[in-house]
Amino acid sequence: MVFKITPKGKLTTVYSFCPQGGQICSDGSVPDGRVLEGTDGAFYGTTSSGGNPNLSSPCGSSTGCGTIFKLSVGLAPFITSQTSSGKVGANVIILGNNLTGSTAVIFNGTAATFNVVSASEIMTAVPAGATTGDIKVTTPTATLTSNTPFYVTPQLLSFTPASGPVGTQVKITGVSLTRTNIVTFGGVAATSFTVNSDTQITATVPTGAETGRVSLSTLGGVSWSSTNFTVE
Repeated sequence: MVFKITPKGKLTTVYSFCPQGGQICSDGSVPDGRVLEGTDGAFYGTTSSGGNPNLSSPCGSSTGCGTIFKLSVGLAPFITSQTSSGKVGANVIILGNNLTGSTAVIFNGTAATFNVVSASEIMTAVPAGATTGDIKVTTPTATLTSNTPFYVTPQLLSFTPASGPVGTQVKITGVSLTRTNIVTFGGVAATSFTVNSDTQITATVPTGAETGRVSLSTLGGVSWSSTNFTVE
């Protein structure tokens, strides 16, 4: 059978295979254990027997070689990206259905340039200013949303000054810094920092900081400096 279960444990049978009984299972029997959701919103799976019996087939089964089935429970179509994360400028392939004629690709509110390769594929790149969140594609008939977030990877490019005592104001430059939630100096978190823009942060060297690399964290990941900040 195919079943669904709620977080609270309510179990419901969605479909039972082989209602005919015996060996006549045109819809299939003995499903292979899981279903996958297609971007059209339907679920797809296979059975290991049933279907049309054919003794001359490679499987040589009098009860059938199995079926491929599709099950719709009313879920809406969506899009998915072949990669779940990337930095600004990284190429991203978006898969879906009926994408021909799409007019917009949006990374969590930031528009991207794109090319519609086919009805099921769009080629795009992570746009400057993008932040972690859903991808949306506007087609002639609907706005499709990704089924999982796309994580925009931050980049820490440089900092100045290169050294200083506790309390020093350090200017950090990079890419995709808007949602920075942690800045560290030698592994010690700064208690005070300001995100000035998507490309700049001003942080104060915290008490207890040690000489070491500077790091910053966002929802999209962690980025480390290539050189050390020296605590004097």
